[in-house]
Amino acid sequence: METKDEKWICEASETEKLYEIAHKKGTFLMAYQLSLSTIQPLQTKHVETALLHLQRKCPALRICFGQRGGVTWLRFMDHEDIDFKVVKDVGPEGVRDRLHVHQYNSDEGPLWCARLLIDETADSLALDKGFPYTYQLVIGTHHSINDGLSMMKVFGSLIGILNDVIDNKPICDEEQIGYFVSETETEKLVSVKMTALREDPSLMQELISRGEERGIGMPLLLKVEPPPKGEDKCCNLTHVFDIDTTKKFVSKCKAEGVAVHSAFSALANASIVTFLVENKNIQNSYKMCNGHVINLRRYWSKDSSEAMGCHAIAPLNIWTNVPRDLNGKFWDFARTLHKDLHHHLNTESILFREACIKLCSKEEQSFDDIFSPANPMQVDCGFSNLGDVTKLLSCDGPHVKPYLLKRHSSLHRTEIKNFAHFFHTFRGRLILNLLYNTKYITEAVAQKHCDHISNTTEKVINGTLC
Repeated sequence: METKDEKWICEASETEKLYEIAHKKGTFLMAYQLSLSTIQPLQTKHVETALLHLQRKCPALRICFGQRGGVTWLRFMDHEDIDFKVVKDVGPEGVRDRLHVHQYNSDEGPLWCARLLIDETADSLALDKGFPYTYQLVIGTHHSINDGLSMMKVFGSLIGILNDVIDNKPICDEEQIGYFVSETETEKLVSVKMTALREDPSLMQELISRGEERGIGMPLLLKVEPPPKGEDKCCNLTHVFDIDTTKKFVSKCKAEGVAVHSAFSALANASIVTFLVENKNIQNSYKMCNGHVINLRRYWSKDSSEAMGCHAIAPLNIWTNVPRDLNGKFWDFARTLHKDLHHHLNTESILFREACIKLCSKEEQSFDDIFSPANPMQVDCGFSNLGDVTKLLSCDGPHVKPYLLKRHSSLHRTEIKNFAHFFHTFRGRLILNLLYNTKYITEAVAQKHCDHISNTTEKVINGTLC
């Protein structure tokens, strides 16, 4: 553990404080479900020991909040402590539901927890029949301490540690897994953009004008599939594309010069258009807003490969015109999305946006201000893509190996009305976790959206839609 002098890290950033407010409201909490296969039955004490070593080795898992001179700071925990339980009364979905509203001990830590479920049914997705025992390890986290990319590194390390614990090998706790970086690194970049905007009033005005239309009052989907007024609850549908389909889709994207992220965005937009057309909303094209979660490490001047923490802020919203008839136009449309997104990435639009918001805001926006029903900021589709995480997670050992990963976040108790597409590739499979709030979207509509995406993917692969 850290010494007394090393205890205090830095003042919490606006985003970190926002996530703490969200946590107290029981939302914006992350849950990751890691499917494990083992050669012998897994012993609970081995998992608990591995998690304890993981906390000792990973600074981000030792962080909590604290007050210092009336100011909220991030600090290291006073004592090591893990929140680990074996769950038998509910399945993975029930565990995720609990973690979506879980209350962590913000002032003492830990800001994460782990739940182990014994999966007694054979899982067809398990790759190695020589590892016949399957388990589900669900880890929940407060969003302030880690983002998806950080957690992939955590999971990869955990698998290695667990294999070593089972092998009774010594674990070097002093060898740390990455280093924690607060959002202050990105705030420095935003500060530079604020200076640039002060010196360029015309650019500032352009950003203000652009910001006024960066969201929409109601996603197009809800205009034809009215909100059911159901329970305010975040739900998830998972679609796992098989290895052959994933390989063909990725190859097709490369051949067309389009990133998988952009092609998948095009699939989701095409699905929304299908809903509109089926409900007699006929136009030549539809103006939609896509929100993309951006890894802000890309803008740092220093090496960020080992940087842990949460480095994703409000999504980058980009407007696009989606043709009603995509036959013969799908890849042209996907290339448009690709070009537009990379233009915004290369011109650092998201940093300028944050700078503009800070310059225009007289005071810090509260959580209720940002997610108030009166705030018109909405998107039609949200996207969070981790890319291919296989190398980060594939720490196979002689006893335990991971074969599937699902990623979730709670979005309820906010005014987020759209689908959130969390996706990544692991061990050759493209995995979509579709998140939605049952207050605004029914399970039937969500399932139909998943089916649209799957069916359109097949058409794109076989060339019937090009």
